[in-house]
Amino acid sequence: MLPPLAPSGPVLTMRRADPGQATLDKLVAGGAIDRPVAELLRLGARGRLNMLVTGPQHCGKTALLVALVRDLEPSVRVVTVASHRHFAWPMASKVELAAAAPASIAKLVPPAARLEPGLLVLDDVTLQDVAALAERLLRGAPGMVAALGPEAMSDALVRSVDLVVRIDRVDGAFRVVTVEDTVGATVFRHENGKLVRGTTNPAFAPSLQARGQGAALSKLLA
Repeated sequence: MLPPLAPSGPVLTMRRADPGQATLDKLVAGGAIDRPVAELLRLGARGRLNMLVTGPQHCGKTALLVALVRDLEPSVRVVTVASHRHFAWPMASKVELAAAAPASIAKLVPPAARLEPGLLVLDDVTLQDVAALAERLLRGAPGMVAALGPEAMSDALVRSVDLVVRIDRVDGAFRVVTVEDTVGATVFRHENGKLVRGTTNPAFAPSLQARGQGAALSKLLA
């Protein structure tokens, strides 16, 4: 901002963080996410749950998606679709697709799905992309994590996924504030400076049980 809007002189805002270097450990250390929540999302990604990450612009959605991808076993086939290059690091089993004008994320979802990914990552999903996202979810295909702003969220979309992660500002900083299942039951919430556990039997528990993650989930939510 420049004078006269900033009477004392020019004001410049710089973003020093690099979302492409994020890991779950770094996000926990930086206070963006609680350790049990990180463990739950790790189980969700490895157990091929369908997950939504939502929050305002520049709140850390991309960093969380990057951290989940970096946490996967190298053998997992990952396909990322985004309008940026934060998923550009070398990984033999990863395919990076970049949505550039006039292409949109919606146009890249079908070819990305044909690659049969173990995890399909969609970042910067907008209102115009939601129809393609909803169509994939209606087909019952597992293993997708998508980041989108609150303006693109809907009750129908929430009911179509296994897990919803909400990011908001707390005491001046963005962090994961709630994790909910498809019926709206809270699994974790950050409240008054501490983590609060909710249901011990989330709707996605059978899916994780079937994919070998049941014991780890029970231990985490005990």
